[in-house]
Amino acid sequence: MAKPRCKSASAPPRWTHANTLIKDLMADRRYNTALLIDAGIYFGL
Repeated sequence: MAKPRCKSASAPPRWTHANTLIKDLMADRRYNTALLIDAGIYFGL
């Protein structure tokens, strides 16, 4: 949890982790979820 009056930053996911996640979702035949995550990562959502 962030301290009061301090800004906290988030880091983008690493490409290797994102690709692994998408490949695992595709292997589980969860195409809609994979497409949603893929679009969010590539379009910066």
